[in-house]
Amino acid sequence: MLPERDKDSEYSVRYGFLLHDLWRYPLLSLFAATGVTLLLVDMSSEYRRLPRSLQQAIGLVALVMFSVILMVRLAMGLFRPLALRADRSGLTIQPFGLLSGYMTIPWREVASITVRTDATKASNQWLVVKRAAKSRPLRRRLPFTALHGMAASQIHACDPRYDVAVPVDFWWRLDREHLAAAVETFAPRRIPLNLD
Repeated sequence: MLPERDKDSEYSVRYGFLLHDLWRYPLLSLFAATGVTLLLVDMSSEYRRLPRSLQQAIGLVALVMFSVILMVRLAMGLFRPLALRADRSGLTIQPFGLLSGYMTIPWREVASITVRTDATKASNQWLVVKRAAKSRPLRRRLPFTALHGMAASQIHACDPRYDVAVPVDFWWRLDREHLAAAVETFAPRRIPLNLD
């Protein structure tokens, strides 16, 4: 359940469709259609080395994998769940959209907020909320635990037991100025920000 909303100067952003991301939808559809083709059309005569059962298995895996990715992406764009909100109660985050639940981190537990680049070749950016040393470890549920653990292991100085990492500009856009203003307005003490 989400906490009550503050209307003064809260910062709130939702998941949705991004213009730079639209090329992925036809591509995912094409891969899913390729899976259907491999599943239904017998190509064993053209590719004699590939047995029919292996071709069907590859088709089924491609169909399921790309269809699920496509459906999750479409659902995120259509239902627009909350990605991040900064208000009086703290930071409310849904790190992986529909795949994770909401968590509210009270201001007293927030040690710093930074944007970091991970160690992968893609150099993805992550909003990392470092929590205070006295905070209890976060309780998470699957599949969030697995997703967050993999992400946090790629980000320098991010402890997956305590810190929260949220992908930036993946399915939502981070407005750095408005987030900084909301943190300054609502946080009871000065919280270090590095949003560059």
